[in-house]
Parts: sequence; C-alpha cells; structure tokens
Amino acid sequence: MEQDNGRFFNCAESVLIAANRASPIEQFHSSGLKIASMFGGGIVGTGESCGAITGALMYLGLALGTDGSEDAKEFSRKRTRTREIGQKFVEAFIDAWGSQRCSVLIAMDKGQVPMMGTLRVDDSKLRKRCNDYVSWSTEQISELVESERTS
Repeated sequence: MEQDNGRFFNCAESVLIAANRASPIEQFHSSGLKIASMFGGGIVGTGESCGAITGALMYLGLALGTDGSEDAKEFSRKRTRTREIGQKFVEAFIDAWGSQRCSVLIAMDKGQVPMMGTLRVDDSKLRKRCNDYVSWSTEQISELVESERTS
C-alpha cells in the first residue's frame, strides 16, 4: 500500500499511484486520485469490487481508453480493445485470488470461507493480503498496458 507523509492510500489509489510510477501516463493527475479515493474497501467500503481491481482499471482507462475526441471508428476500436484488456485482467485476478469482491477476499484472508485462487496455494498463515492484491494488480496492469503500447 502506498503511503506519503502520514497519508495512507487505499487499494485503488495505491494501484493507480504505483502503476503510474512503473509506467507513466501523460493523463495521470490529481483527478484520478480524487476518483480512486471512492473505491477503497470495495467501492466506498461496501465490500464489492476490490480496490486493487478498480484502481488497475482506472489506470488502464487513463492509459488506453477513449476521451471522446476520437472519430467514431477509432472511438469504437479503442473502447472495444480496452474493455478486452480489462476483462482479461479481471479474469486473471479472479483466477489468481479466487474472487473480485473485497469482502470475499478479506473473508478468505481470515479463514472464514474456503480458500480459492491459484496464488493461495500455501495460505496456512492467515493474514490480510491487500498489499499482495495491490502489488499483483500493479504488476499485471502495467505489463498489459506496456504490451499494448508496443504492439
């Protein structure tokens, strides 16, 4: 998780900050962090979609998404391609960690529900894994964006 001068950023903010540090995008600015501030705790603390996922998707949109200035054909192409990449990312997250829901991930971390996900092979030590979700998401989304940029 990202920290700065006594400020502790949520999962969505942390992925957005770290992914931008790993692979900077011109469109990154404080507005992105303002938006991401509402996605910690599984969307404003509701336990829904994990902030690491939503932060990664925000970064993806900023890096490769549409801004409405494209002609209709380019708008459609970019929108379709970015969604395909986003879906691939979400599917990989679920495969790796067992769910996309924050509340389910935390319940698995506490041993309250059965463990799922390929990266939970040795979860004999129960612990909060938010840092793992953030690190994994940052690495994966940065790689996907870089791959798309170079193709």
